[in-house]
Amino acid sequence: MKLILVGNGKQHSKNGKIIDSFDKVVRFNDFKIKGYEDYVGYRTDIVVGVKKKDLSIYDNVELIFIPTLIRNHVFDKKIQHKIKYIDIDLLNDILQEYKFPTSGYRAVLHFLSIGYDVTIIGFDGLKSGHYFDNDQMWDKHDGDYEMNEFRKLEAENKLTIID
Repeated sequence: MKLILVGNGKQHSKNGKIIDSFDKVVRFNDFKIKGYEDYVGYRTDIVVGVKKKDLSIYDNVELIFIPTLIRNHVFDKKIQHKIKYIDIDLLNDILQEYKFPTSGYRAVLHFLSIGYDVTIIGFDGLKSGHYFDNDQMWDKHDGDYEMNEFRKLEAENKLTIID
């Protein structure tokens, strides 16, 4: 199954139709669509979040929670049954190698580990802010490291990157 992860980095091309053509469209944290449809598409099938608030507002989508720390998380009862978690062993493996991975980096490795054909778009190594608000990413993330790892996966034909 073909899945595209839409990062929150600047979108310079109108790729909305390409994004919406995938079997599954994944978005992160506090993404925005309204006003950016030509660039980021309309569809959302899966939302990946690292904060409970990121997941509590979505209906009719699959929700995946990536805890920043391993601990018990309690969600509102109306969505608790819908929440899936990133594999804890995978998360621990990632954190052994790289202490402050972005949500996108963790999600890419998660979806690859469960067998999806993964494409990413809107990942620019944290060179720009979010496409929707110009906020800079958290400064402890290492965008160069992540993009180098993505490029290695692309060279091994395990990942497709749309620039």
